[in-house]
Amino acid sequence: QAGGSNRLGFKLGYVTDVEGNLRYFRDYVERSEVLDYRDGTPPLDHPNPGTLELREGTYFIFGGDLFDKGPGDIRLSKELVALKQRYPNRVYLLIGNRDANKLRFAAELSDAQLQQVPLDKMTAPFWLTKNRTPTEWLRRKKENKNKKKGEELFDAKEWRALDTRKTRLLWMLEDTLGCPNTFEFRREELALMKRKTAREEGRGEAVEDGEVVSSFLEGLRPGGCYFEYLKHADIAVRLGNTLFVHGSVSPQSIDFVPSLRLPFAKNAALLPNTGHYVNQEGGGSNDSRSEPADRWIDALNRWGKQAFEEFAKSEAASLDAPLFSGESVESLGSSRPGQSLLCYQCAPGSVRRNVVVESYISRAIPREIPQSVAEYLLDSGISRVVAGHKPVGDCPMVMHTAVCSDGSPFPKYLETVFADTSYSDSKAEDSRGVAVSEVIVEGLSPDANRVRVHGLLRDGSTTIEYALRPLSRGGVDASPPLVPEHFVAEDDRLIGKRLADNFFVRARVSPGVARKAGVSEHAAQPKEHVPSTSSSCEKCHYFLEKTDVKTRRVTTRQASKTEVLCEINLQW
Repeated sequence: QAGGSNRLGFKLGYVTDVEGNLRYFRDYVERSEVLDYRDGTPPLDHPNPGTLELREGTYFIFGGDLFDKGPGDIRLSKELVALKQRYPNRVYLLIGNRDANKLRFAAELSDAQLQQVPLDKMTAPFWLTKNRTPTEWLRRKKENKNKKKGEELFDAKEWRALDTRKTRLLWMLEDTLGCPNTFEFRREELALMKRKTAREEGRGEAVEDGEVVSSFLEGLRPGGCYFEYLKHADIAVRLGNTLFVHGSVSPQSIDFVPSLRLPFAKNAALLPNTGHYVNQEGGGSNDSRSEPADRWIDALNRWGKQAFEEFAKSEAASLDAPLFSGESVESLGSSRPGQSLLCYQCAPGSVRRNVVVESYISRAIPREIPQSVAEYLLDSGISRVVAGHKPVGDCPMVMHTAVCSDGSPFPKYLETVFADTSYSDSKAEDSRGVAVSEVIVEGLSPDANRVRVHGLLRDGSTTIEYALRPLSRGGVDASPPLVPEHFVAEDDRLIGKRLADNFFVRARVSPGVARKAGVSEHAAQPKEHVPSTSSSCEKCHYFLEKTDVKTRRVTTRQASKTEVLCEINLQW
């Protein structure tokens, strides 16, 4: 099935958290079973974006966090937005925190902010710890450079010279958004894009600091990389029995929809008139034609579009009042364009009432999903949540949450797939290395299907391939004729299991492939080749991993199917 059109009734490809890494996205498309480049994969130093094509009868979802940690922000945005425009009903883009937080630039780099709030008077953002002001940031940078402490840092003349958009932008990127290399990545991309052809020698014309700074603001204007991505993206997407969000669904987030009054401030979601609950009495629609989760998702996406439109219609870069990221609403000054969307993607502001930055993963260690969340989703016919946001190593992580209800002795299961592999290899320059995976949702229909994962681990030689249990609506097993007969034979119920020694079964290694340490070259695999997903072979091996809670040390090993079965009591 991997070459050509979809031979099933429903097939969807998913990837998330590319974060500006154009090389990783190119590798993903090379292995993808739903995407191709029309004219072949463009070289990384090509000045223009490539043209993506979606295979016949398939779907594609990008899970959010497109920007920041590589020299591909502009070209990646152009590629994905163009793909969405060509296939509006089969391609979906999700809003991640690294997408929405770019709205800060328009206000905090505005003329009013520069003129009315001197650099040394700026406060630390409310979502970070103390002593993270621009002044403290500059102090640390100078102390690190001079290796001296306690000396007088800057005189008045030096402060005036430092108080520029560039300084403020660098502080925002390095000290508040966790992407210290983004400024130079942008310079590199702008230089490449100045070249007329990919064959032109050199890396293009020099790009001055002012041009780099301007590109971040231009990104928030019509046609800009941030503007167009946010315009075409959603907060959440449901297709059949699967819900896609960037983060996760928390108990606090269920049914909550912000209002445009939600300010960008600490604990803002606790204030009156800043949001409502769509399925609670007096909280919104009681449309009986849809399920509770559908009403919530629809309302959430409508609000997201309205919040972006509010920003798009504002003169955000020419405000006449300074705007802060304050500890209280009073410190905010006037309303910030796009403030409700900014607050929603910020945990201390939304007070966990969001699906963008909430997560059940912390440093690759999973937490149990609350029964209340699982019951809510299952009752609405959702069997699966696919998300990113928090890194989980060099391959996706799978969890199953059992729910027993209605007195039935047979539980239903909420399946969760976490697929952020942005920190696959800590030894690699980009912390990602050569690891790449694709999550496939496939079946005869959007309501009865399975997840299949295929990819390459960080050693560059070990390929993974496995298929999970086929599910219909509401966490119920799907069997023929709802799904093809071979789905049952290929169902691998060991994936996601936790062993007695706290190792998790993360993936199944493709038959005949042994994991080799120290391999750094990318062992390319033809897109047309899809390894067997059969789980009946007793000789197949599994990739196991555990993380020490105290030291955060990650340990991996492989085990045969027989060894894994001996270590657990299979009861899924």
